[in-house]
Amino acid sequence: MLDPEVRAELRRKWIRQQGQIGNMIQEMERELDRLKERKVNPAFIAEKSRRMDLMIDVINYADEVISILINENAQLRIQLRLHETELIKEATSSIENLKTFLAKKESPHQVNDIVNEIK
Repeated sequence: MLDPEVRAELRRKWIRQQGQIGNMIQEMERELDRLKERKVNPAFIAEKSRRMDLMIDVINYADEVISILINENAQLRIQLRLHETELIKEATSSIENLKTFLAKKESPHQVNDIVNEIK
């Protein structure tokens, strides 16, 4: 599992990247508007717009996947914590049972005495 500081740094980088991507998309939209104003070939503008839409779809998909992974990671950490708690309870119970058993266990001399009494 990643160190919390590394994870936080990666998250900050992703957020910064999203801001840069947003700025880039806005710049591309302004460029499309300028092309339209200059009456550039509509097919060329449509192709640029299609590519921009495709890039936005890919970015949105990546963001969605990252969000899913973050949520899944959180759920798995919760499950792990629950399993850890369960294991600790079981281990504690086993230790207590062993202590009780050892406290009640007869010493070798007492066992010999009991055997001799039976004979």
